[in-house]
Amino acid sequence: NQSNQSNQFNRINRFNFISKQFYSNNSNNTDICIIGGGGIGSSIAYFLSKRLGPTYSINVIEKDFTYSKASTSLSAGSIRHQFSTAENIQMSLFGSQFLREVGSFLSIENIDTQEEIAKSINFKEGGYLFLASTNEGIQVLKQNNMIQRNLAAQIDLIEPQILQNKFPWLNTNDLALGSLGISGEGWFDPFSLLSAFKNKAISQGVKFINANVIEFKLNNLQNKIDKLIIQDNQTFQKREINSHIIINAAGPQASTLLMNCLSNTTLNSSFYHLPVRARKRFIFVVSCPNPPINSPLVIDPTGVYFRPEGRYFICGTSPSEQNDPDVSHDDFEVDHSIFDEIIWPVLANRVPNFEALKVVNAWAGHYDYNTFDQNAIIGYHPQLHNLILANGFSGHGIQQAPAVGRAITELIIDQKFTTIDLKQFSFDRIIQNKPIIELNVV
Repeated sequence: NQSNQSNQFNRINRFNFISKQFYSNNSNNTDICIIGGGGIGSSIAYFLSKRLGPTYSINVIEKDFTYSKASTSLSAGSIRHQFSTAENIQMSLFGSQFLREVGSFLSIENIDTQEEIAKSINFKEGGYLFLASTNEGIQVLKQNNMIQRNLAAQIDLIEPQILQNKFPWLNTNDLALGSLGISGEGWFDPFSLLSAFKNKAISQGVKFINANVIEFKLNNLQNKIDKLIIQDNQTFQKREINSHIIINAAGPQASTLLMNCLSNTTLNSSFYHLPVRARKRFIFVVSCPNPPINSPLVIDPTGVYFRPEGRYFICGTSPSEQNDPDVSHDDFEVDHSIFDEIIWPVLANRVPNFEALKVVNAWAGHYDYNTFDQNAIIGYHPQLHNLILANGFSGHGIQQAPAVGRAITELIIDQKFTTIDLKQFSFDRIIQNKPIIELNVV
């Protein structure tokens, strides 16, 4: 009973700012501070400010307002329901619903119309097509399909002959089964979605600050962060920000942020070692004189994928674990041998017309890769009672951004997840060594 009373006391104190305004009138004070203004951080800012209104102050600390190296900007901008974990499916189902109505959510009165927002984000429901060529692959697709359909995801299992009839450009000779998203899966412009989240949040009173967070000041008696030390990226001046709640949405640098800001404190190191690392992924843009017609996003059994992008196609692959090192945060060099030696042979085999393709562009981006189980870490830090984690999305961040923004808002205001229960994604599973096994990692 004493333990329950203590937990209840901590929870009440954690949320006491909801009942009255503390910090809104001073630029060095804020009710909620979000570190990282990419797709996840800007979505959280939008959902929080929508529910809280202008009474409460929300700051977003973003180090690069150009977003030129942001994971969101450099992503393939795709969304799928074909996961094996229920929570991942549910988050993407909500993401699709949000994208379909995005204009009504993110348009700003007297600035842009719903149609303009929808056109810029350009959600195309082209579907995902997962391909299997082995008995093991068949069982994975069938097992996943049961979970997906139970959650109302519209995914069809398709035999090779029907695949051949539906997609005559596809080589099905070695295939045993396909899994095709009929509705809600597809692709969109990720930077436009980020920008729309950010602009709408600003219109709702959120303040974006161009700075780096360089230190946390802890209150050890109350197990919370009292202050953030930030350095302005224009003036290089340092200043303190007091905040009731801090949200780590720093993408691939989430672990580095905690290490740098907490390593000089008395906190046990196991509580600031996030298993999130920057992992590099390449996207190649190709042209083809006789391209596949009505192509979904196709994922070959080898892991190589391709999808339409206007009059071009984009393609890539996930490397094997032994060939997937951590990378520095400024490493965006493209390894063209990945295309020549791995991707192109697979494309030419799967789609004979791709034998004549030509690479016209390429870039590298970073996953915020959760090395523990490739799933997101969402929820309160187990030791620091006012720190929330939204990290380690491992390539799924922008498609899960709407659901995560809504979930973090529920956690703060309602004190629990009220729509999709994401307790399974807490940091506790890492401490307890209980990974969530997601079978459909791309």
